Amino acid sequence: MPIIRISTAAYEKLRSMASGWETQKQTVDRILGITAAHPRQSGGGEARGRHNGHKPGWRTSKHDFYLPILTAVQRVGGSAPTAKVIEEVGGLMRSKLTPADLRTLESGAIRWVNTVHWAWQSLKNAGLMEASPKGVWAISPAGRKAAVAKTLPPSLKGNHAV
Repeated sequence: MPIIRISTAAYEKLRSMASGWETQKQTVDRILGITAAHPRQSGGGEARGRHNGHKPGWRTSKHDFYLPILTAVQRVGGSAPTAKVIEEVGGLMRSKLTPADLRTLESGAIRWVNTVHWAWQSLKNAGLMEASPKGVWAISPAGRKAAVAKTLPPSLKGNHAV
C-alpha cells in the first residue's frame, strides 16, 4: 500500500472527520467515496493467526482493558447494553490504542473492540462481571470492589503478553 505524507493540519482535520472508531484508511476511503464489498478489500483486514508475525506489544493486550471495562460499567450505572460499555471503554482507552488496534479484522470487527469482548469474557470467568442477558454487561459486587480499588484479583494479574 502506498504511503502519503500529509501536514499535521491535514491529519488533524482527517481525525476530526472520523466517525466512531474508523481506521485512518477507512476515514479517507469514506470521504473519497471508495467502498469495498469485503472488509479485506478495505485495507484493514488481517490474516488469521495469533500474532500475524508481529511481536507482543504491537496491539493492546486484553489485560490492559480489564480495569477500563470495570470502570466503564461502573460509570454507566453497573449495567448497560454492550455497545454503550464499549463506547465508554473507547473513550477511556482512546489515547492508548495503537494503529494495530484500530484495524479491521477479516471478520469485519475492529480489533480493539474484539479484544474488549475477550477481556469481558475473562472478567466474567473471574467473577467480576455477572452472567447477564445477551447484549447487556453487568458488573458483579467483586467487580465493583475491583473498579473502586483499581486493582485486579491475582487470577487476572500476571503475564500480560499478547
